[in-house]
Amino acid sequence: MAYHCPRCNAGYTYKKTLKTHMKYDCGKEPRFKCPYCNKRDKCSSNIYKHIRMRHDGNPVYVDKLESARSSISSFRDSPSTIGQSS
Repeated sequence: MAYHCPRCNAGYTYKKTLKTHMKYDCGKEPRFKCPYCNKRDKCSSNIYKHIRMRHDGNPVYVDKLESARSSISSFRDSPSTIGQSS
């Protein structure tokens, strides 16, 4: 790997991927939560995938964790993608 994170030493092939890791991932708390269980993740697409795999038949949306003291907001798939398999 050509690029390494100075905080956690994770390796990346591309500088852009390292920058994204440092901005959104490294040392950050999860920002998204599954509305059906306690699964949390730093990436909303992982929660969408989790819901489709583990909670089949339920509406697909993600709760965004604003902060420990603020409310939770929801992100929903567009109506055309709800219920479709990936």
